[in-house]
Amino acid sequence: MKKILFITATNVFGGYENESISIENLLNEIGFKVDVLLLNNFEDNTKLKHFNSTNIFSVFNVISLPFKYFIIKIILYFKYVFFNKNIDSINLYRSNVYLRPYFTFQKYSVKTLNFINKFDYVYIHGQPKEIMINIAFISRKLNKKIFYHEITSFSHDYVNRRDNIEFVKKSKLINYFIGCSMEKINRAKNTLNKNITYFHIEQWAYIYESKLIKLPIKVKKKKIQIGIISRFDNGKGILEAVKVIIKLINEKYINNLEFVIVGDGALKNELNLLVDSNKCEEYIKLCGMKTGDDIVEMYNMIDVVIIPSLEEGGPIVGLEAMASGCVILSADVGAMPERIINGKNGFIFERNNWNDFKCKLIGIYNLSELEFTSISNNAKKKYISNYSKNNIVNNYINMFNLI
Repeated sequence: MKKILFITATNVFGGYENESISIENLLNEIGFKVDVLLLNNFEDNTKLKHFNSTNIFSVFNVISLPFKYFIIKIILYFKYVFFNKNIDSINLYRSNVYLRPYFTFQKYSVKTLNFINKFDYVYIHGQPKEIMINIAFISRKLNKKIFYHEITSFSHDYVNRRDNIEFVKKSKLINYFIGCSMEKINRAKNTLNKNITYFHIEQWAYIYESKLIKLPIKVKKKKIQIGIISRFDNGKGILEAVKVIIKLINEKYINNLEFVIVGDGALKNELNLLVDSNKCEEYIKLCGMKTGDDIVEMYNMIDVVIIPSLEEGGPIVGLEAMASGCVILSADVGAMPERIINGKNGFIFERNNWNDFKCKLIGIYNLSELEFTSISNNAKKKYISNYSKNNIVNNYINMFNLI
């Protein structure tokens, strides 16, 4: 049985973590023995159970490795006392001028991470952080085949971002690149090392799929329920979308609607203030973070899912919405233009073009009952035929057969 070291990180449970868990489970299902290397800035055992829900495997925490030596703990403690620096991150260890000559991360990693040698493949799932580059370096020294599964959007300014510059320079370390959209893969081909082999493997609805595809096709109701399911970050376009919807409500373009915002994040207070100051509490509800059966129920309740992001890797919420049969209005980000045929199984608007967003939303509101149901049905059909787990399993099997 071939062995895979699956490398990922968990911070806040959400789309990225659901994807990590689901891919790890899939690799086990198709016949690999998988161990997981978690790259956390802290140890949180509550997250490990999500991996163990279907598989039992070893979980390593690379961040804790340097702190096993007492002398390193002492040095970091004194740095904390005298310079008031936090000691909860490996970045402090790497940047410490006193430690580097004696305990360089690379040398320590080669010594400590020799368990990599027992694996046939290394599968890195995440963003191009320095620690992943170091692990890739070690893996190549051990002649291991490296898969890099990119979760970001791989946008036009990718090479100019600080975190990515070193990864681009050292991309020759990886053998295989996995992306969920052809746009992402084509950008990667123009940016990364020319000897990399590329695989287009889509996302799926992950841990919620079986329940979401059982939800009924949407019918147009007198009171349409519109929803955003997202982190409350600047790049998600939530504030801008809410402002447009508030304007539509105040100008009476749209009535008889309920707008629900599911999630949490840095913009929560600003969103609350925006809704309250415009006296739209009757129409707009912030529902907080939802998981498990609660998120399935939200998809059952919502008729129209909005994805107003300025940048996305997928997103996963787009496929969850398709599996649920929701009518989708998405910015042309990530894989969404490849998933949605405008007017047939959803609607696409130009990112950051809020007039286009406004016009498309009014158009959805004015759809006939037949048109609304047809688009919902087409979205669910396309998900089942193109993006269901069964399809993705076959893609992974074909990929490993080719290498």
